Amino acid sequence: MSLRAASHSIPILRYCKNCKAWFHLSCCPPSDAPSVLLLPPAPDRPPHPSSFTEVLDLTSLGRVPFSLSDWISWQQLLTLPIQRGCQETHFPLSFECLVFDIRKQHRYQGCPPNVDNWLLRHLHPAPHLEHNAHALLNQFRAWTPPVPVACPRCDNPI
Repeated sequence: MSLRAASHSIPILRYCKNCKAWFHLSCCPPSDAPSVLLLPPAPDRPPHPSSFTEVLDLTSLGRVPFSLSDWISWQQLLTLPIQRGCQETHFPLSFECLVFDIRKQHRYQGCPPNVDNWLLRHLHPAPHLEHNAHALLNQFRAWTPPVPVACPRCDNPI
């Protein structure tokens, strides 16, 4: 009898906000879209700059509560898909709840004043991982945005 550890592959799933459903990454066809599809800002969201030039002008004048580097970082975070599972690890690691929170923040409030502090407050690691919150945040920040795929049901980039 062999006592070797079983090698299980961890399925990677993508979530489609439009269909409100999870799909195995292997079941999703490639997408030509450059990024995932975001919901438009809520009608009652405070005014928020949307271009690099506008942000550069407003941050230099101190008219927005965030820095230029925070805004750039936030724009990169918005390209992340809602994904359960991570190809870079051999254990279950997911940041889908954090990505949900990022999109919700963007839709209703926009870029927060200090992105790293905001991420730490919304990371919500499991109780046995709370002492590793900064390491988990670093791992999340190092996550390379995967290429969008198309939802097999509605064809939106996910």
